[in-house]
Amino acid sequence: MRTMGWGLFCACSWTWCIGMYLPIIMLHRYGWPGFLVFAVPNVIGCVAFGYVVRTPERSLALVAHHAAAMKWFSLITLAYHVFFIGFACQFLLPEALAGWWLPLVAAPAFLLIAWGLSAIPSRHWPVAALVVYAVSLVAFAGAGLRPLSEIRWSGASAASELPWLAPTIAFGFLLCPYLDPTFHRALRQGAGRHAFAVFGLGFAVMLLLTCAYRALPDTGLTPLIGAHIAAQTLFTMAAHLKEVRAVTIVCCKWHLSTTMLSPLAALPLVYLGVFFDDGFRAMEDTYIRFLVFYGLALPAYVLLFMGPLRTLPRTRGTLLLFALLVIAGLPVYEAGFLHHRPWLLPVVIIALIVIVLASPVREAQE
Repeated sequence: MRTMGWGLFCACSWTWCIGMYLPIIMLHRYGWPGFLVFAVPNVIGCVAFGYVVRTPERSLALVAHHAAAMKWFSLITLAYHVFFIGFACQFLLPEALAGWWLPLVAAPAFLLIAWGLSAIPSRHWPVAALVVYAVSLVAFAGAGLRPLSEIRWSGASAASELPWLAPTIAFGFLLCPYLDPTFHRALRQGAGRHAFAVFGLGFAVMLLLTCAYRALPDTGLTPLIGAHIAAQTLFTMAAHLKEVRAVTIVCCKWHLSTTMLSPLAALPLVYLGVFFDDGFRAMEDTYIRFLVFYGLALPAYVLLFMGPLRTLPRTRGTLLLFALLVIAGLPVYEAGFLHHRPWLLPVVIIALIVIVLASPVREAQE
């Protein structure tokens, strides 16, 4: 039961808004093949975390050495959720419930409730994960399997784009888990390596649930699917706020509060749609642009400074190089994911690998 609880904790903390909406985009564009290109490396990468990191001692060493990067991972994930809440309030709710003011109320409310939940002692998190996962299973039962049978093996975009997209998607989902502090917490709390195998099964079910409500942009949220998304969102936000709280060194009275509330800075992005004729399309594109953190910046940090190849020392020069590589990759990712030029994407990954392999051999400090 303990292994299952921590495995589902990982499944819930990793679901984020990526797993709750990105599969819908991939299904619309490419059908089942697009979903598989997204889901397979996602699940494999997270399951592999437990077998690669293996021990609480190694996890503790990684957290100590990369605490700042893991804090940024959590803050970015929280900001992503703030944006997604606003996006959902404007475009995924039934029209009678949606309103321009709703994101201004809902996003801070979710963040504040999650802040309170983040104070729950660690020993209670597996039970909370079981409850949240049960809510999602009820939503899945309500949606049924029929929507899955209606998904096609092709979509609106050319299937020839997928082989170019696949390496970048795999790059992100295979490496990002090592910066997720909620995974490290689960391992250190005694989850064990095999809890991440439980995670794999649990997370796969959540991804299939997303497929079952793929018509969401047209139909609007039903009560059951709304409960699933709200429960998963609150759980994920609370889990990451707990990690932000744990690693924030308070230097003054308002430091912790300012840090915990900083993800609300993403809320104005919700209103960029008013400047475009198709507000929904503009917001969906902004949602995809957020993925540059998980497809480029965060996995690039792992590759350069954590492994699995040679690692670079974290000096002012190498961190500047890292920043320049990310900035240079932004227009490439924009063209690849939003303007149907995916053949450009592997260039960024190749450049990162060449830089790592060309660096002097250095013993890992972790």
